[in-house]
Amino acid sequence: MVAQKRQKSCASCIAAKRKCDKARPFCRRCEDKGLDCRYAVLIRRAVAKSSPSDEPSEIPGHVYFFNTHVSSLSASASSKLWFMTPETWNIEKANPRAPQIPIPVFRTFVQRLQDWLVQWIHDGQCPFIHRQLYADGFFPSCMQDAFSSISIQQSCNSSNQDLTARIIQDRANSLIKNNWIEVGSSNLMSMAVPVLDTSQHLARVQALLIYQILRLFDKGVWQQTRAEESMPTLLSWCQQMWDSATLDSITTSQATPDFIVNENSQQNDSNSNNFTPRLWRLWILSESIRRTWLVVMATISAYRTMKDGWCGCAGGIPFTARRSLWLASTSSQWATICWTEDPLFLPYLGSRATLESCDPNEMDDFGFSFFSLVWGPEWVECWREGHGVRPLAA
Repeated sequence: MVAQKRQKSCASCIAAKRKCDKARPFCRRCEDKGLDCRYAVLIRRAVAKSSPSDEPSEIPGHVYFFNTHVSSLSASASSKLWFMTPETWNIEKANPRAPQIPIPVFRTFVQRLQDWLVQWIHDGQCPFIHRQLYADGFFPSCMQDAFSSISIQQSCNSSNQDLTARIIQDRANSLIKNNWIEVGSSNLMSMAVPVLDTSQHLARVQALLIYQILRLFDKGVWQQTRAEESMPTLLSWCQQMWDSATLDSITTSQATPDFIVNENSQQNDSNSNNFTPRLWRLWILSESIRRTWLVVMATISAYRTMKDGWCGCAGGIPFTARRSLWLASTSSQWATICWTEDPLFLPYLGSRATLESCDPNEMDDFGFSFFSLVWGPEWVECWREGHGVRPLAA
């Protein structure tokens, strides 16, 4: 079950000394007045098997942890939670006989990672940080610091490189110091934590991941050494994030057993459409966690391979590869695509036959980059060219 404090009214109602109906994601008063509806964070502790009757924990802003409102979803809406089935959170082990990824392939991948960080500060989104993930006033301070650190490194030159490195290093140290949480057990069903909600786990993992990308592939040996020392922390936080998401999916499955997408459900079902924004937010958080996990593991593999010449594969998970779903700007646009098109929810370590059956014109840069690691850039380019897609930039 999930033990937690009693739910409190939203911040706006408390400040105005008005009664709050505590509805999510917006209470009725804030929704009517167009106010920013936010709830205080309450600590939750997973102490045993989750029960469908347990209330969801509080989380800030409008991006909420998986179990929020699931119990109140209509049958037709809950049936569309294809991305939340517990089995999709199982990590598939890599084939021990799989060939090692060549160092030049990893170098190209690292360049893409660095480009993605720059894309985030310029466009407000990149292939593993969704535009809506930190929207609506929810932008954790740890991600704000990471955001500005990318900008600082972009201004780095021979005259200020030592100062720039010190700023980034101090921010990484501060992040680890202020966000470290001891874990009682790694066993999912007997965890004494997480004391963070899933969105908070994701934020601190993404922040530390950004610092690792900035430092691991920096030319300065001092930066790389400090980043190597942070590697166990990143892996630990990533595991805690994944455990929290998996625990949420188990709780969700108990509350709403029907997960399979019902292709016969009516798209105009008004009761289902009322929950479309919530489903969209759930998917954004779910997909962000999946993509962040993959980037973390690929970043570590790239660095260790480039340094030592070899690194084992951490495994694979499914992710949504359809470009239009990731770039959808509204919940209705997302829902229309989601219920009328194949979302391309593909296993990272799936077979070539699975990938060949897909149209590369519908896939985003994230999918191309990661499938290039698995099958090699030459095979992916041939697959793309066979469908008339322009080559990937080097």
